[in-house]
Amino acid sequence: MQDTFLTGHARRTRKLRQRQKQLDPEAYRLKVNTQRREHRLRTKFHVLTQKQAKRKNRSLIKKRETVRKRQKRYRLNLSEDEKRHRMERDRIHKALKRQKQKAVREKISTEKEEVEHEKIDGSDT
Repeated sequence: MQDTFLTGHARRTRKLRQRQKQLDPEAYRLKVNTQRREHRLRTKFHVLTQKQAKRKNRSLIKKRETVRKRQKRYRLNLSEDEKRHRMERDRIHKALKRQKQKAVREKISTEKEEVEHEKIDGSDT
């Protein structure tokens, strides 16, 4: 028996993605590529810990190993230009992400300093 909520949800999200793709194919393509890159970079060095390995099904670990092997074969088959291009895109993406994080940290620190100055100014009067 299928879960009707999940099938309905899947149908709605699929239709939403199709609408987004039809309305603005370029923006949709950029969004999907960004999601793929984020996931690839996030899981690049992800390894199961011992506790997780005990809790996870063997099939999950096996699937992860096969996916890793397939990705490795794909990367090995890439030409040098494609490899260089992909590494450059990853480098740019990481740099932009670091810049955004740095800007957020600086904004938070300046807000904290302003609050501290207000407290000091308020206690002097």
